[in-house]
Amino acid sequence: MGWVFLSALANRWLWLLAVFAGAVLVATGQVPLWFAALTSGAVLVAGAAVDTAQRYRRARRPAVGPGWRPELPRVRDRQAAAYMGRAGAAVARLEQARTSLGEASSDLSADVDAKASGMLDALGHTGGQVDRLTEMLGGFDERAVRAELADVEQALARDTAAGQELAEERRRTRDGLHAQLASIERLGQQRALMLERMRATAVGIEGLAVRVGEIGALYE
Repeated sequence: MGWVFLSALANRWLWLLAVFAGAVLVATGQVPLWFAALTSGAVLVAGAAVDTAQRYRRARRPAVGPGWRPELPRVRDRQAAAYMGRAGAAVARLEQARTSLGEASSDLSADVDAKASGMLDALGHTGGQVDRLTEMLGGFDERAVRAELADVEQALARDTAAGQELAEERRRTRDGLHAQLASIERLGQQRALMLERMRATAVGIEGLAVRVGEIGALYE
C-alpha cells in the first residue's frame, strides 16, 4: 500500500486543503510559522491516510457482475449524495440490461464490468473530495468575513490620524481577511468542479446502461 499512499499524498486537492489550513493559522497572527507548517503537514498526511484507506476498500470490492449490487460510499454533501443515488439507480438498470446479454458475449460483459467498476471507483473518490471541501467551507462564514473586511477598510480610510503602528495592524488584518476570502473562493470553485465531475460520471453510467440495453435487445 506504500505506493498508494504516496499517490494519495501527491493529490493536489489535499495540498490545497493543507495550505489553506496553514494560511488560516498564519493569518490569525497568533501562532508561529513552524506550528502552521506542522499543522499543514498533519492535514496532508491525515488526508492521504484516509484516501488510501478508501482506495483499499474499493480495491477489495467485487466487480460488477451477475447478482452484484453496488455498495456506493455514503457522502454527507447533499448534492453529491444525489449524484451518488443517481449512479446507483443507473447501475441497477445496467445490471438488468446486462443479464439480457446472457452468455452470448462474455467479452462484452467483461468490458461492461470494467467500465462500470472504474466509473464507480471514480465517483466514490470524487464524492470523498466533495465532502472534504464542503467541510472546509462549512467552517467559515463568508458574509461575516466580508462584513469585517468592510469595517477594517472603512477604519483605514476614515481614521487617517491613527498612529503608524495601529494602521499597520489594520492593514495586516485586511490582508488576512482578503486571504481568507480568496481561499473560500478557491474551495468553492473546486467543490463546483468536483460536483460537475460526479454528475458527468453518473450520466456516463446511465449512458452505459442504455447502450447495453440496446445491445441486449438484439439478443432477445
